[in-house]
Amino acid sequence: IPVTMRRLIARFRSSSAAIALDPTKFRRFALEGVRKINHNSFVYKFRLPTPDHVLGLTVASALLVRAPIGPNGEDVIRPYTPITLNDQRGHFELLVKAYSQGNVSRFMANLKAGDRLEFRGAIPK
Repeated sequence: IPVTMRRLIARFRSSSAAIALDPTKFRRFALEGVRKINHNSFVYKFRLPTPDHVLGLTVASALLVRAPIGPNGEDVIRPYTPITLNDQRGHFELLVKAYSQGNVSRFMANLKAGDRLEFRGAIPK
């Protein structure tokens, strides 16, 4: 694990917040809801494991989204940067623009509350 990630993990552990993300493996989070911003942009709100969990990202770092939507069912992975604050507990939000040719954004457009999506991170920028 990179030094910056170790520092971040130590900081959150000392603040009693549980970290939801893992930089080495994907974890599934349930969609709480979707809010339409305009004709092709949406905010997706995902629930963390408990109300005390935080994502555990550093400023400007991203997380990876994995969806099994390739032509032969293989995984497609894309980076996203949450719009919630790093110390937000219990949930996180992603602002996603739906592109007609965007594999993951089109997949996300079909998600319903309760559906799960896989995430991994943090990915420092």
